[in-house]
Amino acid sequence: MRNTVLNIGLVEETLLAILLSYIPALNVLGTRPIRFVHWMPAMPFAMIIFIYDEVRKYLIRLGPPAGSKKTMNLVEEYTYY
Repeated sequence: MRNTVLNIGLVEETLLAILLSYIPALNVLGTRPIRFVHWMPAMPFAMIIFIYDEVRKYLIRLGPPAGSKKTMNLVEEYTYY
């Protein structure tokens, strides 16, 4: 989470969605407020994606196996952008 531009973008995008949904003066798109209960189905998926990405980054940081001639490990080779 050292990429500050990405972190700021994520927070900004979330705040914009909240502002457009919950502040009547900014309701130019005809949105309605969402009840808290309707936010809950997305939480397990958000947690799974977050955990998957952190495990993927950890495995990439481990590097290739000792004694290997490869410069990248399997996870880095197939999941690094």
